[in-house]
Amino acid sequence: MHAWISHIDAISGKTITVRAPDSPHSEALDLLRPHQVALMLQLIIHRQLTEERFARIAPLDGADLRHEIDALWRTGFIERHHEVLSVNPFLEPHLIQRFAEAQQI
Repeated sequence: MHAWISHIDAISGKTITVRAPDSPHSEALDLLRPHQVALMLQLIIHRQLTEERFARIAPLDGADLRHEIDALWRTGFIERHHEVLSVNPFLEPHLIQRFAEAQQI
């Protein structure tokens, strides 16, 4: 939804002109390490997690988890809002589609 709204080109009377959103390059998804894929799947399933709750369900210990979360945040896959982590809303539908095609969700 966010991508469609950001791609509105013109509004004239009751007519809205929208261009199709671009799909993100899938090469970046291919570069995710297995632990990062597992973390992304957890965030997609749970929608939002605090780092404390993430630590309870993640397959990594504290320092490794923090490192992977920071890497995903720096690359834009996840967002931080105060203490809460979530999947980037622009990427989420593409990630869900990709993980569904790979039968991971």
